[in-house]
Amino acid sequence: MDYEKELVLFKNKEYHIEYNGGKFNEKESSEYVGSGVRVIKDRKIGFSYCTTNNECYNAESEALKSLKYSKMGNYEFVSPGKYPRP
Repeated sequence: MDYEKELVLFKNKEYHIEYNGGKFNEKESSEYVGSGVRVIKDRKIGFSYCTTNNECYNAESEALKSLKYSKMGNYEFVSPGKYPRP
């Protein structure tokens, strides 16, 4: 392998609430889960994301394809470690 890669996982919850007649009513809620792949190769960075298992099988190769749109730079990933949850 002649490139570095990093996997990013994310989860987002949204709640839509209405206030009517002195009460809060939840109108709808949704949850969004996905992952992204970043790659660094030949001083370029590429990215791809997916939200379904089928898309995730190709995420790394899609990130590599996106390298052609990147400008050259001195990219690097953050060192491994533990980070506080927001």
